[in-house]
Amino acid sequence: MDQALPANENGVLIKANLPLQNRLASADILKLMAIFGVVYIHGTALISFSKPDINSAELDYEIVTHLFSFCVPVFIILWAYFMNKSISKKGTGYIISRFYKLLIPFLFWSTIYFLILADFKIGLRSILTKYWLGYGWSGQYYFIILFQLLLFFPVISRISKYLANFLPVLFFIFLLFYILITYSGLFNIHIIDLLGDRPFFYWIPYAMIGIIYSQKEVKFKVPVIVAVCSLALIPLEYYFLNRFPIRYLLPSTFVASFFLFSSFIQTNITYQMLNVRLGKIIEKVSASTLGIFCINPLVVVCFKPIFTSFGIHPQFPGCTIIIPIISAVFVMCVCLLVVFLFKLIKLGKLVAS
Repeated sequence: MDQALPANENGVLIKANLPLQNRLASADILKLMAIFGVVYIHGTALISFSKPDINSAELDYEIVTHLFSFCVPVFIILWAYFMNKSISKKGTGYIISRFYKLLIPFLFWSTIYFLILADFKIGLRSILTKYWLGYGWSGQYYFIILFQLLLFFPVISRISKYLANFLPVLFFIFLLFYILITYSGLFNIHIIDLLGDRPFFYWIPYAMIGIIYSQKEVKFKVPVIVAVCSLALIPLEYYFLNRFPIRYLLPSTFVASFFLFSSFIQTNITYQMLNVRLGKIIEKVSASTLGIFCINPLVVVCFKPIFTSFGIHPQFPGCTIIIPIISAVFVMCVCLLVVFLFKLIKLGKLVAS
């Protein structure tokens, strides 16, 4: 398969290659959708509103939140997709440089959140395990997962290469894997429940999908409308089959994430097809996803007391959808401003990897 767009291993467009209007926007659009999902999940706490009771008929807020469950899995797939393409050009030694480039923003933002959120009464051991191993701030676990996947990436890549011709079979094997996780009662075991979704092996199927698509032309293609509609499977499974605590590991999340990636990565949407302003927004946001990922919880922490002090508590039909969207858009805008300022003062390494 031809590379979806000229980009580095993070999917950030390389401006020197082609004029913007001639480049494919498909992967960038998918990244924008995914990062908005992340911000929506984290940023809904910014403005208080009346959340529906979990047993009521009105579950707008929770349903939309579950629809965005594809965000982290899709990021893992895209990361593996572009990572494998870069390694094929630069060799496995590139993994080490990637590790250090991820380590810089991880250490910086973990330190910031530690200074703001840490409870020093819990003891040194608890501080280390809570604030530095994926539980320190919303989204920190993503770095922990990537560090583990980087460590095992050569092995995962080699296995994916041998299994690339059996993608349909792999799809059902991966689906069975997530069914087993969700419905076997595995998370009733105390130690596994404590680890949550941090262990890398939960994410190997997503990484392998990205690697396989980067290695060869995959004939299997899902129409975009089918992929988008498949998102409805996630809240349906969660509410009617099993309220599994980790929505990213639901079988329906796997299906929807795979369908979305497959459809967008093989859809030839060029920037020329888009409105110029819309294209620039998509490009800027897709190039700032890591910074937005790191900064958005901090924006919520800083602005939450301000909004609370105003005593704003909207109650109107549809507020459980409209207010979270407004919150997410506001948080996204602030994050983009902070990313711009960091780059302006030559600290771009802290908001990009």
